[in-house]
Amino acid sequence: MKKVVSWSAEDVSDWLSKEGMPEYIDNLRQVDGPALLRLTRADFQIPPLSLVSSDGGQQLLERLETLRIETHIEAHKNGHANGHAGGLPNGIKPQRNGMKDFRMEMVHIPIPTGEATRSSLPAEWGKTGIAFVYALVCFVTTTIIISVVHERVPPKEHTPPLPDKFFDLFDRVEWAFSICEINGMLLVGLWLIQWILLKHRSIIGRRFFFIVGTLYMYRCITMYITTLPVPGMHFKCSPKLLGNWEAQARRIMKMIAGGGLSITGSHTMCGDYLYSGHTVMLTLTYLFIKEYSPKRFWWYQWFCWTLSAVGIFCILLAHDHYTVDVVVAYFITTRLFWWYHTMANQQSLKKSQSNPFSRVWWYKLFQYFEENVNGTVPRNYQLPLSWRAPRWNRGVKYSRLDIQ
Repeated sequence: MKKVVSWSAEDVSDWLSKEGMPEYIDNLRQVDGPALLRLTRADFQIPPLSLVSSDGGQQLLERLETLRIETHIEAHKNGHANGHAGGLPNGIKPQRNGMKDFRMEMVHIPIPTGEATRSSLPAEWGKTGIAFVYALVCFVTTTIIISVVHERVPPKEHTPPLPDKFFDLFDRVEWAFSICEINGMLLVGLWLIQWILLKHRSIIGRRFFFIVGTLYMYRCITMYITTLPVPGMHFKCSPKLLGNWEAQARRIMKMIAGGGLSITGSHTMCGDYLYSGHTVMLTLTYLFIKEYSPKRFWWYQWFCWTLSAVGIFCILLAHDHYTVDVVVAYFITTRLFWWYHTMANQQSLKKSQSNPFSRVWWYKLFQYFEENVNGTVPRNYQLPLSWRAPRWNRGVKYSRLDIQ
């Protein structure tokens, strides 16, 4: 590996990307190795670096301190080698006048302990568990509401499907909805694997659980207050149970066990149209995959975007949702995701009560989940639990020397 003092601006950009801090690349694009080592805390207190991260550049400063230590040791080692090789006159040996002189020649190097980094991004798995329970409750509640709404859906013979411009332009393709659900399962599987490999999976996990839970809770409200007729005459809805709560409970359990998917045969009820839950999952999994994957994995992000876009198009092509169902689902999902992450990445928005974001009903819950997360969560990866492998970016290890 090249010495830091020999790095070009391109080498600096590559290093920032490997260290999981690509957000600094644009602002440090003209900075080479020596200029990188000269950065101080004061540089991160003024624009443009002060606008990149809300942690005041703490993570980057700590990594720069390690680079300085490595550079200092390398230079010190080379200096000793040159001195022993020919830096002293022939026949003269270096003299040490006892321990006092030895102490005077010692180089004291501050060693970063990593405590600040750990405390700025604590795991807090308990909060992640609470967010998971919240999402689970919202999902179960959605299933119950679907069962209730199903009893109110008007028969298609009496109330035909509403006019829809997309349906006028495209004829129904019977197998399209299966493609939608296959794409959705692929995206959920890819996101699950990516989430397991993330270093800060607990923080990112509770963000996902909170957002998906909130979206499904909103869905409960919209489909309950407005019951739309079936979007097409091809729908074969299960018979209405007319107050048979035991049979309804069995139907709800069957739907939960099948993940609410038609492809598993678990979803035979009608009425859950406004808005589309499939669009929510196709959109949200892609947003999380893109947000927490390195920019250099653009091919992976584009592949996931294609899965999401094709899946959403197939929902409409199958005539299983009105166009408005999909549009509303996309709008609410993207806005809630961007809203939440804007607040999470800006320390001032997280703590201030004067900003308009603080007026949302879930702001206190957001503060509870994010109060100890200082700064933008980096896109760092590691193997989970006991499978952790050595870091790919190998560095020098140091130990403290205490002298009485």
